[in-house]
Amino acid sequence: MPQAPPLAPISTCIQTWHAIWPTVGEMLVNANTPSYFEVSNIAGVWTVSKDSAPIERHSNRAAAVLSVRDAMQVIFERGAAASWRLLREA
Repeated sequence: MPQAPPLAPISTCIQTWHAIWPTVGEMLVNANTPSYFEVSNIAGVWTVSKDSAPIERHSNRAAAVLSVRDAMQVIFERGAAASWRLLREA
């Protein structure tokens, strides 16, 4: 019976994950995604940022997330990469 390949150590995966996706308040240092979106809520206004620059404001979370999904779809259709994250309320 063939043996399964050995699994990667968990600590390696965790170190890699934290190198790519920081927790709230940390800088995104090792980003290799050409387009990066963030959705944040400040005083009830949902702001969409692309590459750290605000590009849209919405009155609700669903509209903000939908606009990010639409923008990312255009990027994916060009064969490029994009990612996004939802920031906690400030």
